Amino acid sequence: PLGIARLDATSETLQLQFIAHPPLDGAAVIRLVQRNRGWKLAGPTKLRIEVVTSDTGERARAVRQVYEQLAAAAGSPVPDKGRKA
Repeated sequence: PLGIARLDATSETLQLQFIAHPPLDGAAVIRLVQRNRGWKLAGPTKLRIEVVTSDTGERARAVRQVYEQLAAAAGSPVPDKGRKA
């Protein structure tokens, strides 16, 4: 629902590649980039986020946080599948 075609998550960065016309408000994404240190637009369809993670669990939490922020920008909730309270 966020128009993400590909996600690459390493121990130092998250990189999201979007479809050509994602259902996101471009101005809202730009505001997220301006507010969040380490977020950078890498061309017209990529978002690069510098975040250091030590293990896959921490990396998964970082991805979830990014998805939640993008979902808020798109006005759509992220499903709670598999999330522990």
